[in-house]
Amino acid sequence: MRRRLSLGLAVVAVLAPLAMAWAHGVATGIVKERMDFMVTVGKAMEGMAKMLRGRVDYNPEVMRMHAATLASHGGERLTVLFPQGTLDPPTEALPAIWDDWSEFQVQAARMKVAAEAMRTAADNPRSTATSADLGLDAAGLAAASPDIVFRNLAATCQACHDKFRKEQ
Repeated sequence: MRRRLSLGLAVVAVLAPLAMAWAHGVATGIVKERMDFMVTVGKAMEGMAKMLRGRVDYNPEVMRMHAATLASHGGERLTVLFPQGTLDPPTEALPAIWDDWSEFQVQAARMKVAAEAMRTAADNPRSTATSADLGLDAAGLAAASPDIVFRNLAATCQACHDKFRKEQ
């Protein structure tokens, strides 16, 4: 049983990236542009997560670089990639984006604010504070530990994905 489960997980691990590459390869126009855009965002998030999880050495300058990438991809720069009704396959966007456009704009703006806070917090001392600390405002986040700011940033991304993106 364990062997079958391990084999199944290995197959998924190999096929998932291939499916994503295929999807990006068949996408065209604005859908491809925003899929590529999100790959850049994902790579920046992954780079930060690796540092914060200790998989690579923590480097405040690299953290600021990743945060700057995210900040530059938030707000209006994100929302312009979602013109009304662009649901051509293989998009992962849900119609909820246009049904609740103002909330989508708020989420895009939050991404930018949280990324800017990470850029500022990159030199702050590291902490293992709990998620209860996530209620900080933008100024508080800038003074917080990069670990806390990252959790806030990740929660911002997740909130948007939960409402506006198809489940993977």
